[in-house]
Amino acid sequence: MKNVEIFNAKTDKSAKDFIDCLKVSAKQSGFIVRDIHDMGHIFSENGIAVSDDFNYYMIQICNPEKAYKSLSDNPERGVLIPKFVMVFEDAKNKTTEIRFLNYNADFVKSLFEKDAAFQKSPPESCKTITKI
Repeated sequence: MKNVEIFNAKTDKSAKDFIDCLKVSAKQSGFIVRDIHDMGHIFSENGIAVSDDFNYYMIQICNPEKAYKSLSDNPERGVLIPKFVMVFEDAKNKTTEIRFLNYNADFVKSLFEKDAAFQKSPPESCKTITKI
């Protein structure tokens, strides 16, 4: 694996059905779906004409207990704490696409050289999220 890569998956489920399944699976893995940003709705609210078939969601996943402890130990860690899964419908192929920025310990170490306690945690979370 490169230091950073984009996790890429697809499903035949609708985006909303996938998100419902993601909520259940995340909870079973100690995470929660913290926020679901319906980007079409957000763009529309800001005066952007959005096509009816634009279904794109940014989903924030969090392990609240782990995140709180980590941020309490070092607030600088916050830049790597939020985990976002992108979910969008591909109308042409009739699939729902899933993307996630996945990074490894070398990447975290390059940013937090002096914080050895933190270097393995985000990659472990990334690995868990890609299995959810």
